[in-house]
Amino acid sequence: MNRTAIAVGLLVALAGPPLVAVLSLRISGPMPSAAASIAGQAALWALAAAVLGIVLLWERLPLRSIGAVPLTGASLLAAVLAAAALLYVATPIGLWLVNALGLLGFEAGVSRLRSLPAGVLVCAAATAGVVEELLYRGYAIERLTVCSPAAALQPPCSPWRPSPLPTSPSGALDRRC
Repeated sequence: MNRTAIAVGLLVALAGPPLVAVLSLRISGPMPSAAASIAGQAALWALAAAVLGIVLLWERLPLRSIGAVPLTGASLLAAVLAAAALLYVATPIGLWLVNALGLLGFEAGVSRLRSLPAGVLVCAAATAGVVEELLYRGYAIERLTVCSPAAALQPPCSPWRPSPLPTSPSGALDRRC
């Protein structure tokens, strides 16, 4: 693997989202407009595209190397069930817990979101789910795992749970970082 490509990819994946957040707050202030929110979401998608470009064009690795697998009916059903559980179970429990613990400042954050149209909030939720999964779990964790000194200590993958990491033609994990 190309160390420079990995370093640039990690910089984009790990520093990009906080930079977008800071710039968004400085530009839009404490009460974001719909346009500012959409611009922030577009910036996050641009970061995701940049990381995908690094993987495919610079590292010349398949998307499987960052854990991407084809969508199946079962994975879509699992996503719908997880979303329903979060919406109808976890969120009410979380709100009750925040109120029970008397945490201050939570309402201020929620009121900022209430000022945005529902479509913008749906876009923000989809962006957060996809982009954060790609940048953090998909790219950053996979590359840090492959390149860490502890990578040599990882147990071999079984045929029933193939590795998302790049492999050589012999099937051995490729650890050329």
